Amino acid sequence: MLAADSSGAIPPISKLTPGQAAYHFLAGYQNGNFVPAYESGPVSLDPVVVAKELSSQLTKNNISSFLANVNVGEKHLSGEEILKLVEASLSEKLPSSKGQKPSKTAVDNLKAKYTNFMSGRFPDLPEEISF
Repeated sequence: MLAADSSGAIPPISKLTPGQAAYHFLAGYQNGNFVPAYESGPVSLDPVVVAKELSSQLTKNNISSFLANVNVGEKHLSGEEILKLVEASLSEKLPSSKGQKPSKTAVDNLKAKYTNFMSGRFPDLPEEISF
């Protein structure tokens, strides 16, 4: 999955649990705005049902999932750079996270934005689907 976060709260790449993958699928976060991928289209399925099934299939089939941030500071990653992150994640040769850690404030602010959006949009979200 891809995110576009320039706040510094989301690292270049993160390995997600199945519940986190389902959560980010529902949220569709992009620079302070939530743009869910499922929002406009012909599918009449309940997005929470789809998210639960996504989580279930990831768990059942032992499939890893990752969240790649296409923004690193002020820089927007190119398609080639995103591809390198994906390849590194699949080969388990992820870049070192020894760089600057995101501030607790940035992470808390981003988590609050997610929580506000998600609780308004999906008030009965199952506990296993979480940030």
